[in-house]
Amino acid sequence: MCRSTQVLCSHHPYPYLYRYMEKSNHLSSASFPLNRELPFFQALQVSFEPFTLHRPLKLFGAALGLPVGTVATPDADFFVQLVEGIGYQQLLRYATGRHYKNFENFVRKRNRTTPTTKRILMAKLGVDEPTLDLLAHGRPNGPLLPEGAEIFAALEGVFIRLYGSATIDRVPCRCCGADLLDDADAWWKAQPLQLEVGAYRFIDRLLKATVGAIALMSIVNLEPRIDLACVRRLSAPDCHPIGHWIDMVRSARGVAHDWELTVGRDATGAPFGPETDGRIRKWRCGQDLLPKLKALAMMSGAADTETLKQALLAARTLALAIDIVQSAADQPSAPGRELAQKLVDARLAQIVSNLRVGLKALAGNARSRA
Repeated sequence: MCRSTQVLCSHHPYPYLYRYMEKSNHLSSASFPLNRELPFFQALQVSFEPFTLHRPLKLFGAALGLPVGTVATPDADFFVQLVEGIGYQQLLRYATGRHYKNFENFVRKRNRTTPTTKRILMAKLGVDEPTLDLLAHGRPNGPLLPEGAEIFAALEGVFIRLYGSATIDRVPCRCCGADLLDDADAWWKAQPLQLEVGAYRFIDRLLKATVGAIALMSIVNLEPRIDLACVRRLSAPDCHPIGHWIDMVRSARGVAHDWELTVGRDATGAPFGPETDGRIRKWRCGQDLLPKLKALAMMSGAADTETLKQALLAARTLALAIDIVQSAADQPSAPGRELAQKLVDARLAQIVSNLRVGLKALAGNARSRA
Protein backbone atom coordinates (compact mmCIF):
# COMPACT_ATOMS: atom_id res chain seq x y z
CA MET A 1 0.00 0.00 0.00
CA CYS A 2 1.41 3.39 -0.94
CA ARG A 3 2.14 5.90 1.81
CA SER A 4 -0.41 8.41 0.52
CA THR A 5 -3.05 5.68 0.95
CA GLN A 6 -1.84 4.81 4.43
CA VAL A 7 -2.44 8.31 5.74
CA LEU A 8 -5.98 8.30 4.41
CA CYS A 9 -6.62 5.04 6.24
CA SER A 10 -4.71 5.71 9.43
CA HIS A 11 -7.71 6.79 11.52
CA HIS A 12 -10.12 4.19 10.16
CA PRO A 13 -11.85 1.99 12.78
CA TYR A 14 -11.90 -0.98 10.39
CA PRO A 15 -8.23 -1.44 9.43
CA TYR A 16 -8.78 -5.09 8.51
CA LEU A 17 -10.50 -3.91 5.31
CA TYR A 18 -7.40 -2.11 4.15
CA ARG A 19 -5.15 -5.10 4.61
CA TYR A 20 -6.89 -6.42 1.49
CA MET A 21 -5.15 -3.72 -0.52
CA GLU A 22 -1.79 -5.09 0.54
CA LYS A 23 -2.80 -8.58 -0.60
CA SER A 24 -4.62 -7.61 -3.80
CA ASN A 25 -1.91 -9.24 -5.91
CA HIS A 26 -3.24 -12.62 -4.71
CA LEU A 27 -6.39 -12.11 -6.80
CA SER A 28 -6.38 -12.62 -10.52
CA SER A 29 -7.07 -9.72 -12.85
CA ALA A 30 -9.48 -12.02 -14.70
CA SER A 31 -11.74 -12.14 -11.65
CA PHE A 32 -11.57 -8.35 -11.18
CA PRO A 33 -11.41 -6.77 -14.66
CA LEU A 34 -10.23 -3.19 -14.26
CA ASN A 35 -10.01 -0.19 -16.52
CA ARG A 36 -6.22 0.14 -16.66
CA GLU A 37 -6.48 3.68 -18.03
CA LEU A 38 -7.86 4.91 -14.68
CA PRO A 39 -5.98 5.41 -11.40
CA PHE A 40 -6.06 2.27 -9.25
CA PHE A 41 -8.80 3.25 -6.80
CA GLN A 42 -11.03 4.68 -9.53
CA ALA A 43 -10.60 1.53 -11.59
CA LEU A 44 -11.92 -0.59 -8.72
CA GLN A 45 -15.11 1.42 -8.31
CA VAL A 46 -18.49 0.30 -9.68
CA SER A 47 -20.59 3.10 -11.13
CA PHE A 48 -24.00 3.98 -9.70
CA GLU A 49 -27.33 3.93 -11.49
CA PRO A 50 -29.64 6.90 -10.98
CA PHE A 51 -32.93 6.50 -9.14
CA THR A 52 -35.59 8.55 -7.38
CA LEU A 53 -36.39 8.93 -3.71
CA HIS A 54 -40.11 9.63 -3.28
CA ARG A 55 -39.61 10.79 0.32
CA PRO A 56 -36.58 11.70 2.47
CA LEU A 57 -34.47 8.98 4.04
CA LYS A 58 -35.65 8.67 7.64
CA LEU A 59 -32.39 7.58 9.26
CA PHE A 60 -29.65 8.58 6.84
CA GLY A 61 -31.03 11.97 5.81
CA ALA A 62 -29.05 13.51 2.96
CA ALA A 63 -26.27 10.88 3.05
CA LEU A 64 -26.94 9.74 -0.53
CA GLY A 65 -27.04 13.30 -1.86
CA LEU A 66 -30.33 12.58 -3.65
CA PRO A 67 -32.97 15.33 -3.84
CA VAL A 68 -36.49 14.02 -3.25
CA GLY A 69 -38.57 13.58 -6.39
CA THR A 70 -35.65 13.92 -8.80
CA VAL A 71 -33.83 11.20 -10.73
CA ALA A 72 -30.20 11.46 -9.58
CA THR A 73 -27.07 9.42 -8.92
CA PRO A 74 -25.94 8.80 -5.32
CA ASP A 75 -22.94 10.68 -3.99
CA ALA A 76 -19.98 8.34 -3.35
CA ASP A 77 -19.32 10.13 -0.05
CA PHE A 78 -22.17 8.08 1.40
CA PHE A 79 -19.69 5.19 1.78
CA VAL A 80 -17.75 7.27 4.28
CA GLN A 81 -20.90 8.25 6.16
CA LEU A 82 -22.07 4.64 6.23
CA VAL A 83 -18.79 3.35 7.67
CA GLU A 84 -17.71 6.30 9.80
CA GLY A 85 -20.97 7.98 10.68
CA ILE A 86 -19.65 11.29 9.27
CA GLY A 87 -18.61 12.56 5.84
CA TYR A 88 -15.02 12.48 4.68
CA GLN A 89 -14.52 16.21 5.16
CA GLN A 90 -15.74 15.85 8.74
CA LEU A 91 -13.44 12.88 9.18
CA LEU A 92 -10.45 15.01 8.22
CA ARG A 93 -11.56 17.71 10.65
CA TYR A 94 -11.86 15.10 13.39
CA ALA A 95 -8.37 13.72 12.66
CA THR A 96 -6.63 17.11 12.64
CA GLY A 97 -8.72 18.83 15.32
CA ARG A 98 -8.01 22.52 15.81
CA HIS A 99 -5.17 22.25 13.29
CA TYR A 100 -7.52 21.54 10.38
CA LYS A 101 -7.03 25.00 8.86
CA ASN A 102 -3.26 24.56 8.96
CA PHE A 103 -3.72 21.16 7.30
CA GLU A 104 -5.93 22.67 4.58
CA ASN A 105 -3.42 25.47 3.91
CA PHE A 106 -0.64 22.89 3.69
CA VAL A 107 -2.52 20.60 1.29
CA ARG A 108 -3.60 23.50 -0.95
CA LYS A 109 -0.12 25.08 -0.69
CA ARG A 110 -1.58 28.43 0.25
CA ASN A 111 1.50 29.47 2.20
CA ARG A 112 4.77 28.11 3.51
CA THR A 113 4.21 25.62 6.32
CA THR A 114 6.59 25.99 9.24
CA PRO A 115 8.54 22.96 10.54
CA THR A 116 6.63 23.19 13.81
CA THR A 117 3.26 23.00 12.06
CA LYS A 118 4.43 20.05 9.97
CA ARG A 119 5.50 18.19 13.09
CA ILE A 120 2.07 18.80 14.64
CA LEU A 121 0.29 17.54 11.51
CA MET A 122 2.53 14.46 11.34
CA ALA A 123 1.69 13.67 14.94
CA LYS A 124 -2.04 14.18 14.36
CA LEU A 125 -2.10 11.95 11.28
CA GLY A 126 0.47 9.44 12.47
CA VAL A 127 2.72 9.72 9.40
CA ASP A 128 6.28 10.71 8.57
CA GLU A 129 7.27 13.84 6.65
CA PRO A 130 7.63 12.24 3.17
CA THR A 131 4.13 10.77 3.51
CA LEU A 132 2.68 14.09 4.63
CA ASP A 133 4.33 15.84 1.67
CA LEU A 134 2.57 13.45 -0.72
CA LEU A 135 -0.78 14.91 0.34
CA ALA A 136 0.03 18.47 -0.77
CA HIS A 137 -1.54 18.98 -4.22
CA GLY A 138 -1.90 22.76 -4.45
CA ARG A 139 -5.44 22.77 -5.86
CA PRO A 140 -7.17 25.95 -4.62
CA ASN A 141 -10.72 24.57 -4.71
CA GLY A 142 -12.67 21.34 -4.70
CA PRO A 143 -12.51 18.43 -2.23
CA LEU A 144 -9.49 18.60 0.01
CA LEU A 145 -8.45 14.96 -0.41
CA PRO A 146 -10.83 13.33 -2.92
CA GLU A 147 -8.68 10.20 -2.91
CA GLY A 148 -9.94 9.43 0.59
CA ALA A 149 -13.57 8.92 -0.43
CA GLU A 150 -12.35 6.93 -3.45
CA ILE A 151 -10.76 4.37 -1.13
CA PHE A 152 -14.12 3.61 0.47
CA ALA A 153 -15.80 3.35 -2.95
CA ALA A 154 -12.96 1.14 -4.22
CA LEU A 155 -13.38 -1.28 -1.32
CA GLU A 156 -17.09 -1.56 -2.03
CA GLY A 157 -16.21 -2.19 -5.68
CA VAL A 158 -13.84 -5.01 -4.70
CA PHE A 159 -16.53 -6.71 -2.60
CA ILE A 160 -19.13 -6.43 -5.38
CA ARG A 161 -16.68 -7.75 -7.97
CA LEU A 162 -15.88 -10.72 -5.77
CA TYR A 163 -19.57 -11.58 -5.44
CA GLY A 164 -19.94 -11.18 -9.21
CA SER A 165 -16.99 -13.49 -9.83
CA ALA A 166 -18.50 -16.15 -7.56
CA THR A 167 -21.85 -16.01 -9.39
CA ILE A 168 -20.53 -15.55 -12.92
CA ASP A 169 -21.52 -19.00 -14.21
CA ARG A 170 -24.95 -19.49 -15.75
CA VAL A 171 -27.23 -21.80 -13.76
CA PRO A 172 -30.39 -22.46 -15.81
CA CYS A 173 -33.77 -22.96 -14.16
CA ARG A 174 -35.13 -26.46 -14.75
CA CYS A 175 -38.58 -25.05 -15.50
CA CYS A 176 -37.99 -22.07 -17.77
CA GLY A 177 -34.25 -22.06 -18.52
CA ALA A 178 -33.69 -18.57 -17.06
CA ASP A 179 -30.38 -17.93 -15.29
CA LEU A 180 -31.03 -18.44 -11.58
CA LEU A 181 -28.07 -16.26 -10.64
CA ASP A 182 -29.19 -13.29 -12.73
CA ASP A 183 -32.46 -12.86 -10.91
CA ALA A 184 -32.64 -9.23 -9.75
CA ASP A 185 -35.28 -7.95 -12.16
CA ALA A 186 -37.56 -10.98 -11.87
CA TRP A 187 -37.21 -11.17 -8.08
CA TRP A 188 -37.89 -7.52 -7.34
CA LYS A 189 -40.79 -7.22 -9.80
CA ALA A 190 -42.54 -10.09 -8.02
CA GLN A 191 -42.49 -8.32 -4.61
CA PRO A 192 -45.43 -6.54 -2.93
CA LEU A 193 -43.44 -3.28 -2.77
CA GLN A 194 -42.41 -1.90 -6.14
CA LEU A 195 -39.17 0.04 -6.61
CA GLU A 196 -37.65 1.39 -9.79
CA VAL A 197 -34.71 -0.45 -11.31
CA GLY A 198 -31.99 1.89 -10.04
CA ALA A 199 -33.31 1.74 -6.48
CA TYR A 200 -33.49 -2.04 -6.15
CA ARG A 201 -30.14 -2.49 -7.86
CA PHE A 202 -28.64 -0.07 -5.33
CA ILE A 203 -30.07 -2.18 -2.50
CA ASP A 204 -28.69 -5.29 -4.18
CA ARG A 205 -25.21 -3.78 -4.32
CA LEU A 206 -25.34 -2.98 -0.58
CA LEU A 207 -26.26 -6.58 0.21
CA LYS A 208 -23.84 -8.11 -2.29
CA ALA A 209 -20.99 -5.95 -0.99
CA THR A 210 -21.73 -7.15 2.55
CA VAL A 211 -21.77 -10.80 1.48
CA GLY A 212 -18.71 -10.28 -0.73
CA ALA A 213 -16.76 -8.64 2.09
CA ILE A 214 -17.26 -11.63 4.38
CA ALA A 215 -16.25 -14.01 1.60
CA LEU A 216 -13.16 -11.95 0.78
CA MET A 217 -11.95 -11.92 4.36
CA SER A 218 -11.88 -15.72 4.20
CA ILE A 219 -10.09 -15.84 0.84
CA VAL A 220 -7.19 -13.65 1.97
CA ASN A 221 -7.07 -15.15 5.48
CA LEU A 222 -8.03 -12.01 7.38
CA GLU A 223 -9.94 -14.00 9.98
CA PRO A 224 -13.49 -12.64 9.65
CA ARG A 225 -15.15 -12.50 13.03
CA ILE A 226 -18.69 -12.30 11.69
CA ASP A 227 -20.17 -14.73 9.20
CA LEU A 228 -23.19 -14.85 6.95
CA ALA A 229 -25.28 -16.40 9.74
CA CYS A 230 -24.56 -13.33 11.88
CA VAL A 231 -25.70 -11.00 9.09
CA ARG A 232 -28.86 -13.02 8.66
CA ARG A 233 -29.59 -12.67 12.39
CA LEU A 234 -29.12 -8.91 12.12
CA SER A 235 -31.62 -8.75 9.25
CA ALA A 236 -34.37 -10.78 10.97
CA PRO A 237 -37.55 -8.64 10.69
CA ASP A 238 -38.70 -9.13 14.29
CA CYS A 239 -36.37 -6.28 15.30
CA HIS A 240 -34.50 -3.50 13.52
CA PRO A 241 -30.85 -4.41 12.67
CA ILE A 242 -29.57 -1.87 15.20
CA GLY A 243 -31.79 -3.46 17.84
CA HIS A 244 -30.29 -6.86 17.05
CA TRP A 245 -26.82 -5.30 17.29
CA ILE A 246 -27.61 -3.82 20.71
CA ASP A 247 -28.58 -7.32 21.83
CA MET A 248 -25.19 -8.57 20.62
CA VAL A 249 -23.42 -5.90 22.68
CA ARG A 250 -25.47 -6.66 25.78
CA SER A 251 -24.57 -10.32 25.47
CA ALA A 252 -20.89 -9.54 24.87
CA ARG A 253 -20.71 -7.24 27.90
CA GLY A 254 -22.91 -9.39 30.11
CA VAL A 255 -25.35 -6.65 31.11
CA ALA A 256 -29.05 -7.06 31.75
CA HIS A 257 -30.38 -3.66 30.59
CA ASP A 258 -29.83 -1.43 27.55
CA TRP A 259 -29.18 1.65 29.69
CA GLU A 260 -26.12 0.00 31.19
CA LEU A 261 -24.46 0.19 27.77
CA THR A 262 -24.76 3.97 27.80
CA VAL A 263 -22.93 4.57 31.08
CA GLY A 264 -19.16 4.99 31.22
CA ARG A 265 -16.27 7.42 31.09
CA ASP A 266 -14.95 9.33 28.10
CA ALA A 267 -11.29 9.73 27.05
CA THR A 268 -10.75 12.41 29.73
CA GLY A 269 -12.18 10.21 32.48
CA ALA A 270 -15.38 12.23 32.81
CA PRO A 271 -18.53 10.13 33.38
CA PHE A 272 -21.36 10.08 30.84
CA GLY A 273 -24.84 8.58 30.58
CA PRO A 274 -27.19 6.97 31.01
CA GLU A 275 -29.37 7.66 27.97
CA THR A 276 -33.13 7.76 28.50
CA ASP A 277 -35.22 4.66 27.84
CA GLY A 278 -37.14 6.58 25.19
CA ARG A 279 -34.00 7.44 23.24
CA ILE A 280 -32.69 3.87 23.39
CA ARG A 281 -36.06 2.49 22.24
CA LYS A 282 -35.92 4.79 19.21
CA TRP A 283 -32.47 3.45 18.32
CA ARG A 284 -33.68 -0.10 18.80
CA CYS A 285 -36.71 0.15 16.55
CA GLY A 286 -35.13 2.29 13.83
CA GLN A 287 -36.95 5.54 14.56
CA ASP A 288 -33.59 7.29 15.05
CA LEU A 289 -30.13 6.26 13.88
CA LEU A 290 -27.77 5.28 16.68
CA PRO A 291 -24.80 7.72 16.39
CA LYS A 292 -21.55 5.97 15.54
CA LEU A 293 -19.61 7.40 18.49
CA LYS A 294 -22.30 6.28 20.93
CA ALA A 295 -22.24 2.82 19.39
CA LEU A 296 -18.47 2.63 19.86
CA ALA A 297 -18.87 3.72 23.48
CA MET A 298 -21.50 1.01 24.03
CA MET A 299 -19.09 -1.76 23.06
CA SER A 300 -16.29 -0.45 25.27
CA GLY A 301 -15.24 -3.16 27.69
CA ALA A 302 -16.41 -6.06 25.52
CA ALA A 303 -13.93 -8.90 25.02
CA ASP A 304 -14.01 -8.80 21.20
CA THR A 305 -14.77 -5.29 20.00
CA GLU A 306 -13.62 -6.11 16.44
CA THR A 307 -16.51 -8.53 16.01
CA LEU A 308 -18.94 -5.91 17.26
CA LYS A 309 -17.47 -3.28 14.92
CA GLN A 310 -17.93 -5.56 11.93
CA ALA A 311 -21.47 -6.40 13.04
CA LEU A 312 -22.19 -2.67 13.49
CA LEU A 313 -21.14 -1.95 9.91
CA ALA A 314 -23.36 -4.80 8.68
CA ALA A 315 -26.28 -3.52 10.78
CA ARG A 316 -25.84 0.04 9.47
CA THR A 317 -25.75 -1.28 5.89
CA LEU A 318 -28.96 -3.23 6.42
CA ALA A 319 -30.53 -0.16 8.06
CA LEU A 320 -29.66 1.90 4.97
CA ALA A 321 -31.21 -0.74 2.68
CA ILE A 322 -34.42 -0.67 4.73
CA ASP A 323 -34.40 3.14 4.71
CA ILE A 324 -34.12 3.15 0.92
CA VAL A 325 -37.02 0.70 0.52
CA GLN A 326 -39.20 2.97 2.65
CA SER A 327 -38.10 6.11 0.77
CA ALA A 328 -38.09 4.74 -2.78
CA ALA A 329 -41.25 2.57 -2.71
CA ASP A 330 -43.57 3.76 -5.48
CA GLN A 331 -46.73 4.32 -3.43
CA PRO A 332 -48.51 7.27 -1.77
CA SER A 333 -47.01 6.74 1.70
CA ALA A 334 -43.96 5.04 3.14
CA PRO A 335 -44.28 1.34 3.94
CA GLY A 336 -43.74 0.35 7.55
CA ARG A 337 -40.37 -0.70 8.90
CA GLU A 338 -41.29 -4.36 9.35
CA LEU A 339 -42.63 -4.75 5.81
CA ALA A 340 -39.57 -3.03 4.34
CA GLN A 341 -37.25 -5.16 6.47
CA LYS A 342 -38.99 -8.37 5.45
CA LEU A 343 -38.23 -7.46 1.86
CA VAL A 344 -34.56 -6.74 2.60
CA ASP A 345 -34.25 -9.93 4.68
CA ALA A 346 -35.76 -12.04 1.91
CA ARG A 347 -33.48 -10.49 -0.70
CA LEU A 348 -30.43 -11.05 1.49
CA ALA A 349 -31.42 -14.71 1.88
CA GLN A 350 -31.68 -15.02 -1.91
CA ILE A 351 -28.31 -13.34 -2.46
CA VAL A 352 -26.64 -15.68 0.05
CA SER A 353 -28.32 -18.65 -1.66
CA ASN A 354 -27.13 -17.42 -5.06
CA LEU A 355 -23.57 -17.19 -3.75
CA ARG A 356 -23.64 -20.80 -2.60
CA VAL A 357 -25.17 -21.99 -5.88
CA GLY A 358 -22.60 -20.00 -7.83
CA LEU A 359 -19.67 -21.41 -5.86
CA LYS A 360 -21.02 -24.93 -6.35
CA ALA A 361 -21.32 -24.31 -10.10
CA LEU A 362 -17.77 -22.97 -10.27
CA ALA A 363 -16.46 -26.00 -8.38
CA GLY A 364 -18.35 -28.36 -10.70
CA ASN A 365 -16.99 -26.67 -13.80
CA ALA A 366 -13.46 -26.76 -12.39
CA ARG A 367 -13.74 -30.52 -11.81
CA SER A 368 -15.08 -31.11 -15.30
CA ARG A 369 -12.13 -29.25 -16.82
CA ALA A 370 -9.59 -31.12 -14.68
